[in-house]
Amino acid sequence: MGQAIAVRTDYTATEVRLLAKQAKDAAQARRLLAIAAVLDGSSRTEAATNAGMDRQTLRDWVIRFNEQGPDGLVNIPSPGAPPKLNDTHKAFLAGIVHEGPIPAIHGRPSSIPRKTSGSSCATIGCQTASSNPSTISSTTAAMPGIR
Repeated sequence: MGQAIAVRTDYTATEVRLLAKQAKDAAQARRLLAIAAVLDGSSRTEAATNAGMDRQTLRDWVIRFNEQGPDGLVNIPSPGAPPKLNDTHKAFLAGIVHEGPIPAIHGRPSSIPRKTSGSSCATIGCQTASSNPSTISSTTAAMPGIR
């Protein structure tokens, strides 16, 4: 079995516990308490178990603590999936919302003309939906790049 990675010594166990008490993030506080237990002389296995993590996970957090200090123990948010709509698509949809309901879909009398003549669609080079669409999907199908 390899040798345990030493925890940085510029913080005492008492200071780390105080940081855990002041932490706004519960996960950060739990990790700080595990590191404080190690600084007090507890075994890594015992400190990890008491903090609800595996010994290997505690090792990973010790490395982050050594490199970045207490702020390194906060979860880094995931960037998530990239947006499916670009700015052009969002502008097109905003135009549809701004134009209001489509008579053929929303039941307005056909004698009342639409507020615009599809000018927002002309700006991005798409084709307008048919004059008598049966669903809203025909409007979104006219948007370039959306399937």
